[in-house]
Amino acid sequence: MALAELLGERFEVEHRIITAAPGMGKSRLGAEFVSRVQQRGQPVAIWVGRGDSLRAGSTLDLLAQALRSALDLHGGEPLAERRDQIRDRIAGCVRETEHVRVAAFLGELVGAPFPDDDEAGAALRAARQDAQLMSEQMRKAWLDFLDAETSAHPILLVLEDLHWGDFGTARFIDTALRDRGNRPWMVLALARPEVFEAFPRLWADRRNVQEIRLKELSRKAGERLVRQVLGDSAGPKTIDRLVERAEGNALYLEELIRTAAEGKDDALPETVLAMVETRLDRLPIEARRVLRAASVFGEVCWESGVAGLLGGAISGASVAQWIARLVEQEVLAARPSHRFAGEQELMFRHALHREGAYATLTDDDKRLGHRIAGEWLEQHGEVDPMVLAGHFNRGGQSERAARYYLRASEQAMQVLDLDATMARADLGLACSPPPELRLDLLGMRCEAALQNLPRINETLGDAEELKRSAPRGSLPWLKGMIIYNVCTFIAGRIEDLLASLALLREVDPAPDAARWMALALLNGIHVHDTIGRVPESSALEKQFRAIARSTWDQKPSARYWWHLAVGLRASYADEDPWTGLVHSDAMQTIFEEIGGDV
Repeated sequence: MALAELLGERFEVEHRIITAAPGMGKSRLGAEFVSRVQQRGQPVAIWVGRGDSLRAGSTLDLLAQALRSALDLHGGEPLAERRDQIRDRIAGCVRETEHVRVAAFLGELVGAPFPDDDEAGAALRAARQDAQLMSEQMRKAWLDFLDAETSAHPILLVLEDLHWGDFGTARFIDTALRDRGNRPWMVLALARPEVFEAFPRLWADRRNVQEIRLKELSRKAGERLVRQVLGDSAGPKTIDRLVERAEGNALYLEELIRTAAEGKDDALPETVLAMVETRLDRLPIEARRVLRAASVFGEVCWESGVAGLLGGAISGASVAQWIARLVEQEVLAARPSHRFAGEQELMFRHALHREGAYATLTDDDKRLGHRIAGEWLEQHGEVDPMVLAGHFNRGGQSERAARYYLRASEQAMQVLDLDATMARADLGLACSPPPELRLDLLGMRCEAALQNLPRINETLGDAEELKRSAPRGSLPWLKGMIIYNVCTFIAGRIEDLLASLALLREVDPAPDAARWMALALLNGIHVHDTIGRVPESSALEKQFRAIARSTWDQKPSARYWWHLAVGLRASYADEDPWTGLVHSDAMQTIFEEIGGDV
């Protein structure tokens, strides 16, 4: 493809998804495109998010990477310093009336949470109690920041290896493509074809998004590349042999040319993966050890982390020397940004290099390596629970993995990625966690099902176990109770439902479960009113009011739900629409106070 076609006349309204099989040159094309954009006279801000096989699906990971660079967060700063940097950055571009809110919720998005006792306290507290509200607030902050930045200069958002991306990033960008399609910004997404398996119909409804599928390198382009590298030493037969063997795969051709330049083209490997393995086999044994250790971390690694995995088998100084040689030989590349302060960050030039190195590890080596990698990342401040869970799971530390899967499930719920919420809870349950942790994971499955009613019956068994085994009034118990009550109501099991609702009269909620108790009571009030049991409904309403008032000042959402319950009862049970309207107006005031849905 000609770069002129990719660049177009105006890149601000034409977004591209470029797909190709491994080794076909999409990363090279992306890098060249970025280079051409940087050479233009017009200043363009370039934000980059890179997928990684060991971070695949991590909530909002790619977008958070891009925003961290846009906010000048370089990795490893103390939390207070990150907050100050975000405040300063937002103050310089967002209108003053929105500074506090945008900074607070961008902080949530990029992993620099603000305290909930400052100016944004009410909105933050409400959002941290409600996944739907948190998702909405982070989305609004992202759009407001994009508005502000594109008012100052065009933006190029590059998403590399999007097939290892995440639902949150795809959804937030989809919203921006829909609502900010006329702003001066462009998305350039690079991915393998399986990206559409991970994200069916990715941005398919956006008319300003174009999918480009890279074809094989043409024979003429391949011949030209061979001549440029090998010069006069390449005769027609050599050129024909290399080009035919590569079959249009740019990486394969590059490696074949490298082999020919070294005078070792008498037995060329038959496939690109075999080519990569052959190249790695030719490296000195110390270099191969370094690469194997690096591959445990994924596509990105850190110099001291690699040394830690090697456990003294190679000195730290020697590790640094071998890494420098591997960078020179274009197996690894140094990254200008870094995730952890003071740590040299590197990446494999190509995912196939990482896959080839990782494939040479024994199962025991992998188990030990992932355990050490997980501990190294944990000690250095890794905040992505899916990354840590993956390492500890592969490292044979099931309980630690399950705890991080629980955190990852909670994180997915923040952006209403319901499938991921349940899938990560399932991963945690597969680790055979201890009873208390198991109950928390079952609770996450129930919470996700409550937002996805067609799947609610899938969690009835979970709800019954929680109702039976979790401490009464605890957060998991209440999540299970709500699912159980909804399922029995739908199934017409009224006697079971009424017996379950009666249990609510006998318990006090745990401190972290007041909202769920309120929801359970609200559900009970509705059920009793529906079947004409007004005294029972009034008793639950009184209990509901006591819980709401206990958190009245700290949680505006409690007032909201109380007004909802009383307003509904007034309108339908008491036939008093005027009182219902008064409570509806009060709900609107609270809605505006906390900045969105509750």
